[in-house]
Amino acid sequence: MDDYWTGKSGNAKYLRLLTKNEEWLAWDDKDADPGDPSSARIAGAGSRVEETLLQSIHSTNLVVFLGSGASFCAKNGTGTAAPSMAGLWHAVRDDASAGDLLGGYDDFDDIVRDVTGKSPVKIPDGKVEAGDIEALLSLCKMKLELMNVSATADEKIDPKGAIFKFADFIEKAEKTILSKVDFVNGETELAAHKGLVQKACETSRRKAKG
Repeated sequence: MDDYWTGKSGNAKYLRLLTKNEEWLAWDDKDADPGDPSSARIAGAGSRVEETLLQSIHSTNLVVFLGSGASFCAKNGTGTAAPSMAGLWHAVRDDASAGDLLGGYDDFDDIVRDVTGKSPVKIPDGKVEAGDIEALLSLCKMKLELMNVSATADEKIDPKGAIFKFADFIEKAEKTILSKVDFVNGETELAAHKGLVQKACETSRRKAKG
């Protein structure tokens, strides 16, 4: 499955900024459309991001928090790459639906319906619309805790019961995710990550000399 970073290098021009209004801004400015009198020039995110980063790296203490999307620019010659959130959703769905895993639950879609109260949205390719796998597993773990609170002693140790099988799904889902995110090795190109660390280290040395 291709992702946004397929064929792209770790370059600032590809970055996008998610604003408070939940709108994405491109790095570069977007000029007004000459053929549309109502269009206006849209300022890009480059200057805003650079200003924020400059303020941050001049701070005495610097903590960098990177989301999962920061892994997309890591490149492997073998073709193995960082999975997207949608990719993880479908990988867990495929593994969970591969056999008779949960007894009362026929497949992954039934689990989604049970813990969220909504049926997965079907899309034309025969799959379902991907959701947030992290949020789903969090809900699953909450449900499992509630089940344990109300269950009898026999229900808690029943290998064919709902608690045992629901816990089995969570364990299998986490193993599937782990196998997909274990893509970094000694040959992985981490140019963007290396550049970030170098910039932070240079700032630390200048402060130390000062």
